[in-house]
Amino acid sequence: MGGIHAGQRFGGSLNLYSHRLMLMMDAVYGKNSDGTPVFQQTVAPREGKLRTLAETIPRRLLGLMKRRGTL
Repeated sequence: MGGIHAGQRFGGSLNLYSHRLMLMMDAVYGKNSDGTPVFQQTVAPREGKLRTLAETIPRRLLGLMKRRGTL
């Protein structure tokens, strides 16, 4: 899976407005039998998997920030 990430720090009047923009592909490239690339669509994650990620990521990021002394 691949994607593009852009961080924006300021709004139109140079006010602090930190947010992230992300564009993700919902497919991957593979190879068929003769070696040519094939674009293969991936399946959407199930609701349970998304819920698990939504709970795990903030917990792990908070732990990392505490260990590094940034929180």
